[in-house]
Amino acid sequence: MIMRWGRRVNELSARFSAYLRTQGLTRASTRQPVLVHVEGLPLYVYAGTFDEVAYRYRRFEPATTALFSSLIHPGDTVLDLGAQFGYYALLAAQRVGRHGRVYAVEPV
Repeated sequence: MIMRWGRRVNELSARFSAYLRTQGLTRASTRQPVLVHVEGLPLYVYAGTFDEVAYRYRRFEPATTALFSSLIHPGDTVLDLGAQFGYYALLAAQRVGRHGRVYAVEPV
């Protein structure tokens, strides 16, 4: 079972890399970070990757962003587990203000 899963992950990874190449993009590990602004907040992502396109050229997850922001108030404590680039952590930090706390963890 584990061996089949490992082969499947490798196959999906190869397909994803091929897709990125068709779009003129590359894997993040081969690129330098670039600064983009999301919802007026500075965020570093890797140049030439899907993440750069997603954060720079369109509003990222607009419905989720609106719901997330509406649930956070000044002074709150927020846990962002699986923070990736920190997009939601930045939104939360903006909302909780100086008296709130945001803890962001990315296990990878």
